[in-house]
Amino acid sequence: MFLGIPKKILTSLAKKRVKKEWEALSYYKEAINSESYYYKFLCFYNTIKIAFLDPLTNQEDIDKTDKWIDGQAKKLSIPQTLLTALAGQGKNLGAYLRHEGGRNVVSHVGTLRIGNYPTIVPDNSKDREKIRNLIPIVQELATIAIESGLIK
Repeated sequence: MFLGIPKKILTSLAKKRVKKEWEALSYYKEAINSESYYYKFLCFYNTIKIAFLDPLTNQEDIDKTDKWIDGQAKKLSIPQTLLTALAGQGKNLGAYLRHEGGRNVVSHVGTLRIGNYPTIVPDNSKDREKIRNLIPIVQELATIAIESGLIK
């Protein structure tokens, strides 16, 4: 590991890559080097999101993103208590990370129209802790997305 970047990703930098792969690596690097929990979360999430951009619209296919994240969930080194709690609420990890768990509540202000979730306030310690606790999850997912060759 160098500057927080796993060796497998570092050694793969010498490979010829397409634009999407370099873009994903740039978000990953930004996340690793950021001291802001919110920016770090968004950059790791964007690393994953790049794999699921529709080539015609350049919009995220959220169903595919969620399905992939949910498929990785049990393999992740995260507390299974989170997955159990989400299942008890009828939620899955992919939708949680996109909606009330992180991505949308970090990148928007006010109340979200979809799901009516309140957004976070950067100075709120509970919001900051919630996002800080999710960073290892999105980091692991972003690492898997890059190392597995998902992003092409």
